[in-house]
Amino acid sequence: MNLPFFNDLNLELVQNYYRIKIDYEVRRLQLDLNFENTSISEDNLNLVINILENLDKWIDKAKESINKEFQTESEVDDYIDFHIEELLEGDFEILLKDADKSLSRKEQILSILKLKRIGFYPEAENYYAIFDFVAEEKSNQVLVVNINKNGELDHITWES
Repeated sequence: MNLPFFNDLNLELVQNYYRIKIDYEVRRLQLDLNFENTSISEDNLNLVINILENLDKWIDKAKESINKEFQTESEVDDYIDFHIEELLEGDFEILLKDADKSLSRKEQILSILKLKRIGFYPEAENYYAIFDFVAEEKSNQVLVVNINKNGELDHITWES
């Protein structure tokens, strides 16, 4: 099977892990495939194909989920609060240099979140695809959008 970005994939003999980096919006984006078994059906990869062929749409959908969740004082809000508490004022100036200054500090941080990685787990129910966003490259704090096998938001979490 020819999988976008990953090229040919032998569905009868898959490895546990595949990783590539692509250029996306003037930065490097990691894509990885994670398998539990040594073979997989083409049907289990349909959503992976859909996401890879429509990256912009799916990334926008993940960002919309983050923005919506931000309104509910959830993990997204906690993630942003962490950065406000941990960063020095000079670091904020650098981090938020391109942010819209008419927004609140929290909204500015939200606006600069960058996608760092998309991981695919086609055999999993609740975390079929995960989108890892970061506020700053140096941070090991990641805001994770989990998409289930139906292509719907399962949940958003904050991980390190």
